[in-house]
Amino acid sequence: MSYEKELEVIRVRKLKRKLEYLRLELEEVDFIFQHCMKTFDRDFSEYVKPAPQKQTSKDVTTVNYDLPEEEINIIYKKLAVVTHPDKKTGDKDKFQMVKDAKDRKDWFELMNYADELNVDMKEHKKHEKEFIEKSIKDIDGKVKHVKNTYAWVWYHGDTSYRESIKDTIIKDLKDIYK
Repeated sequence: MSYEKELEVIRVRKLKRKLEYLRLELEEVDFIFQHCMKTFDRDFSEYVKPAPQKQTSKDVTTVNYDLPEEEINIIYKKLAVVTHPDKKTGDKDKFQMVKDAKDRKDWFELMNYADELNVDMKEHKKHEKEFIEKSIKDIDGKVKHVKNTYAWVWYHGDTSYRESIKDTIIKDLKDIYK
């Protein structure tokens, strides 16, 4: 293997690890955010109008990737042939996980399922680095978004500024619900 190709393989492996790390960070942030939301709801319920359809912490932390739908659908169809419950090798739970990954356009997760199920996807790896970089950007953006929510800021704010933070949030909430 040439120097350039070997270096590219190393860089893609490194990106994959970074993506795995960010997925775990998002999982941790989601766990913490659920607790933040409970605290926030308790402390600010009188200032927040109930939404017709209450948003959950999962709604805030779920990442919907912005990757080419055509590519995602091709990969999904190959995996569905193997996992569909009507097939001899089918697995209802695995099929649902594959479908969920497809719905989120999660190329990386679909490719992990393909590796796990020994489905050949060599032809779909030509954009691997680009898709991983895009997924990293999407997850990083979601983590930053969650950490900028009122619930997160309230929960993690410096206790010596608690009243000031609360006043600011209440003012903003009143402006929102005018």
